[in-house]
Amino acid sequence: MLEGENIYIRKPIESDLEFLFNTENNQNLWKYGSENIEFSKNDILDFILNSKLPINITKQQRFIICKNNKSIGIIDLFNYNSISVSLGIYIEKSYRKNGFASESLKMLISYCCDNLKLAYIYCSVKDNNIASISLFESMGFIQKSVLGNTNYYVYSI
Repeated sequence: MLEGENIYIRKPIESDLEFLFNTENNQNLWKYGSENIEFSKNDILDFILNSKLPINITKQQRFIICKNNKSIGIIDLFNYNSISVSLGIYIEKSYRKNGFASESLKMLISYCCDNLKLAYIYCSVKDNNIASISLFESMGFIQKSVLGNTNYYVYSI
């Protein structure tokens, strides 16, 4: 578990099944992401069970962002290799604009530096996701390229 001033981040547990299932299958969010497919509850349960394995085996790690023991978001690491990883973040609508995304991102950047010893963190953001573009740029991510309607950013650790 990673603890911040206002929130904490932890690996998913089986009681997160409904939260993850509903979030991952919310088609209103698909316009912001790249994984526009529905997941079954068994798929989500596999994600949860695999989160107990090291990232060097699974090549991904999902974390639940919590405030007062309530799940308020998800932050993912994926496409892991020995020098870099990609990152995605989601905060529930009612918890946005409170600094929780920034705080989560700070904790995960530290985790990637201190625990995973990575050199780079990548993210891709659709150009219609102004809030995420502002978040990543404010945290020191640099836009490296644009392909279609997707902006590609890198953070050098």
